[in-house]
Amino acid sequence: MGQFQASIILVAGTIIVYRQVNYMRSQKLGANINETLAIKGAFGGLSDSAYRDVYSAFKEEILGVNGVKSITASSAIMGEEILWSTNWHRMQGASKQVITLFHLGVDEDLISSYGLKIIAGQPFSRASVNDPKKVILNESAVRALGIPSPQSAIGELISGGQNNMDSLQVTGVIADYHNKGLQKAIQPLVIFSNRNTRNNYSVKIQGSNPASVIASIKKIWDRHFLSDPFDYFFLHEFFNRQYAENRRFGKIFGLFAILAIGIAYFGLPGLSAYNVLQRTKEIGVRKVLGASVNSLVFTLSKEFLVLVAVGFIIAIPVTGLAMHSWLQGFAYRTGLPWWIYAASGILAGTIALVTVGLQALKAAIANPLKSLRTE
Repeated sequence: MGQFQASIILVAGTIIVYRQVNYMRSQKLGANINETLAIKGAFGGLSDSAYRDVYSAFKEEILGVNGVKSITASSAIMGEEILWSTNWHRMQGASKQVITLFHLGVDEDLISSYGLKIIAGQPFSRASVNDPKKVILNESAVRALGIPSPQSAIGELISGGQNNMDSLQVTGVIADYHNKGLQKAIQPLVIFSNRNTRNNYSVKIQGSNPASVIASIKKIWDRHFLSDPFDYFFLHEFFNRQYAENRRFGKIFGLFAILAIGIAYFGLPGLSAYNVLQRTKEIGVRKVLGASVNSLVFTLSKEFLVLVAVGFIIAIPVTGLAMHSWLQGFAYRTGLPWWIYAASGILAGTIALVTVGLQALKAAIANPLKSLRTE
C-alpha cells in the first residue's frame, strides 16, 4: 500500500510543479520584454559629464541602424532584483507612515520602450527628464504610501529622507509590472529620471536577421565606448532563467514518480500470479457454479484495487499539505484543483487494474476441470 501511496503522491506532485511553472511563464508581465537586446552599461574612463555627450551621440547612431526600434537606459534591467531603496513618507495628508520604496532610474524612453502603462499623470518627457524633483510611482508604491488612488497621487510631495530626495513631486503613476519572476511580489517603485542610467541599455530590435543588427550595434559601441566590452544578452532568455530551478525540480519530481510507479507495479504480476495460484480451486468451483468471467476478474482484482483506494485516501491530504507548503514560496501561484488528485488516483488504479486484471482474466478463462484437479 505504501508503494501505491508514494506513486500517487509523486504523480500529483509532478503535475502541480509543472502547472506552477507553466502558470508563471504564461502570465502577462505588464511589460514587453520580447525582441530586447540588453547591454551592460559603459563604466570606462568617461566622466559623467563626458558620458552624457557620448551616450547621446551613441543613442542617435543606434536609432539609425536598420532593425532597431528604440533604445533606452536604466539603473536596473528586467529580471534583476532591485536592491537600491530608501525609507519614504508623504509630506502631505494625514498619513506620515514611513515605508520602503525601491528606486529605479530611467531615461525618457523606458516607459514607452517597454510598453509600461501610465494610469495617471504623465511620463517623463525630454523637457522634464532632467528635473530631479519629479518622480513617478507604481501602483504598489501608491498603496504603500497610503494614497487613496493613482489620480490623487499626482502632485503629492514625498520625501526619502536625504538631501536629493526631499520634497519630490509625483507627476505620474504606472501600472504594476513584474520586474522579477512571479516567485517575487511586485516591489513598490519610485522612478527617477536619469539617475544611474548608465548601468544598463535596452535595445528593441526587429527583423529576420538579429545577428546583423547586433554586429552593427557592436561597431557603434566600439567607436564610442573603447574601454568597455560589448556585453549583451537577450532579455527574455535572461528573465526566464529565474524559472530554471523550478523546471529542474519538476523533472526530478517526475523521475521519482516514474520510479515509484515502476517499483509499485513491476511486482504486481508476480503477486497477482501467486494470488491466482492460491485460489485456483476456488476459481474452478465458481466457474462450475456459473460464475461469469467478469465476476471472476473482479473477485481476483478487488484486493489490489482496495489497496490502491486506501493509498489514494491517505495520499490526498499528504499531497495537499506538502504542495500547499511548497506553493507558499511563490508570491503568485496556481491552485490545487481536485482533478489533479483524481487523475493521479485514476492513473494508479488503471495501471493496477490492467496489470492484475490480465492475470485474473487468464485464470478466469482457463478450463475449470484443470483448476479442480490442482492439488
